[in-house]
Formats: sequence, C-alpha cells, structure tokens
Amino acid sequence: MAIHGGAIVWSLRGHLPQWQESAQMAAWIRSEPDQPTQDGRYRRLMISQDRHEIFLIIAEYGDNYINYITAGDPIKSPLLMIWQIGPFQPTAMNHIRLLGACLQAFASRLLTLAS
Repeated sequence: MAIHGGAIVWSLRGHLPQWQESAQMAAWIRSEPDQPTQDGRYRRLMISQDRHEIFLIIAEYGDNYINYITAGDPIKSPLLMIWQIGPFQPTAMNHIRLLGACLQAFASRLLTLAS
C-alpha cells in the first residue's frame, strides 16, 4: 500500500491538483478564521478527491501567514506547511480501513480539544 506524507516541493508541471488544494486551503483560512492551538499554531484538515483517489491534506500555519493572506503583509516570513497523506483507493478495503482509522483519530482529537 502506498501511503505517504511529509513536506512536498512541487514543480509547476504535473501537480495541478496540489496547487488547487493549496489555493483552496488558503481561501478557506482567509474566509473562516480559526483559533490557535495551545502552541500558538493553527491546523486544518481537508479531505480531497482527485479522480478515484482520496487524500488527507493537513495544513499548519501561524499568525504571520494569516496576516499575509488577509493584509498582504509579508514583513515576517509567512509559511503554510501542507502534508498530504494518501492516496487512498476506494476499491481497496485496506485503504478504506486505514482512511477510516485516520478520520476516527482526527474526530476523537477534536472531541478531546472541544471538552
């Protein structure tokens, strides 16, 4: 099973879905502000579909990035880090089990943070 994650440096050619996901994440962050976690960082989870494959996209950023996308203030180095986990194949039962376990873990963490 090919599950990968980590920081990715994308070239312009051949990675249009990743460029689109990055733009969607930036637009989402700009339109719906968030509360930072205890360590002062912000995190978002996006579920993305590219044809028949499913990816989990996790973004982490700080106040500098929010200032950059809302006010165009590049004074301090803004940084949006994105991790891509996947692809998950919907026709592969072991992929769906792993995807379900990941989503359950994320939901459990959110419930813990909310209480």
